[in-house]
Formats: sequence, structure tokens, C-alpha cells
Amino acid sequence: MPWYVPWSDVIKKKICRFLLQRYLGRFLEEKLTLDQLNVDFYNGTGTVHNVTLYCQMNSSKCQPRLLEAFVKFG
Repeated sequence: MPWYVPWSDVIKKKICRFLLQRYLGRFLEEKLTLDQLNVDFYNGTGTVHNVTLYCQMNSSKCQPRLLEAFVKFG
């Protein structure tokens, strides 16, 4: 039996949310919700929707907007 079959979508999303929060959490204004994530481990794809980023520029808050991003490995 393949490793990816028994995992429910909720478990996959929770794992991804944990990893994103762990490594990118300092750049996010709010914690991610499961509704913001779409994960497809089998095809190696995932998306995050409606994310507000946090940054500091000259000691003031700015509102950058990332409209679209693509990351490719290999």
C-alpha cells in the first residue's frame, strides 16, 4: 500500500500548515487556516490563498501583496 493513500486531506493540510508556520510564520501577519490551503502530495503541488505578509521598513509597517508565485524544484 502506498504511503499517501491512508492520509486524509485534513491531516495533509495540518502537516503543511505546521511546516509553513514553522519556517515562514515570522513573515505572516496571521496564522494560516486550513481553508487557505490546497495540498496534493501525490502530484507535489500546493497553494496558499489570501495571505497577508508582515514586513518592516524604516520602522513602519508596509503592506506588500504577492499576487502570484511559482516555485519549481529540480
